[in-house]
Amino acid sequence: MFLATGILFMLCLASYNPRDPSWNTVTGAVRTSNLAGPVGAHFADLFLQSFGLAAFLLPLFLFVLGWKWIRSEALSAPAIKLTGAAALLLSFCGAAALLPEWRRFDHTILPGGTAGFLVADQLKHALNLAGAAVVLATSLVLSTYLVSSFTLAKLNGWLSPLFAVLERISNNWRGFVERRREAALEKRETQRLAAVAAEEARARARYEEETAGFAPLDTATTQRTRRRTPEPATESLPWDEPNEVAHIESDLIKATAAVPQSPDEIPICQLADEPAPAAAISSSSLSHSLRSAKHG
Repeated sequence: MFLATGILFMLCLASYNPRDPSWNTVTGAVRTSNLAGPVGAHFADLFLQSFGLAAFLLPLFLFVLGWKWIRSEALSAPAIKLTGAAALLLSFCGAAALLPEWRRFDHTILPGGTAGFLVADQLKHALNLAGAAVVLATSLVLSTYLVSSFTLAKLNGWLSPLFAVLERISNNWRGFVERRREAALEKRETQRLAAVAAEEARARARYEEETAGFAPLDTATTQRTRRRTPEPATESLPWDEPNEVAHIESDLIKATAAVPQSPDEIPICQLADEPAPAAAISSSSLSHSLRSAKHG
């Protein structure tokens, strides 16, 4: 019964036409365009004029209640659920009434209906527009928790497939950007190497052009030139005497060669038993020699 009532209610609201005969509309039309007939037109006009777009929550409540009873599930805390449903309906009406004024169904239905107009008007008079918006938003959240078993954990479970898709898209995008960056770096490095190779080729070509007019020298000519090149003269000091220095060096070399290389080669001179008396030098001749050396 609840499922059937919810379906009929949804058909009434979805096919509402303000030209159909209703509580506040007089028309001469015999047939109504509402899918539920004249009864549906009257009910749709009544609930839409009263609650505005929030009237579509009523068949939703009927669907949920009928589905729970079909599955033989007990309705826990029915009073709290009923209070939450009423708070959700009024909060939705007030929030819709705070929106910029616009009308649906040929500009005949207010978004929040009469109930929304009254709720929003009272809240704006007491709390101004900002305070009314905060109160209505809080009431919407709390009434949703009261009327349903909704939790943030369930919301995370419901949205996990969407999060997985978004993460996959993000990973693919990062991989694409990374591949583009690597390709750009590789292209830049290739261009740099090509520029270096081209510069080296141009330098080699300039060197070959500069050295193309010079013929290589003949080997024989080179050897003759090398033989004719004088040896560098040994630089000597002005006061040096080359001949005398060379004579001294040759005498030193001969004296070094004459020195015996081992103790066995040293000649031993046998002295006589009685050495010859040394010549006596008088003191007068010695002093005369010293004075001569001093004056000299």
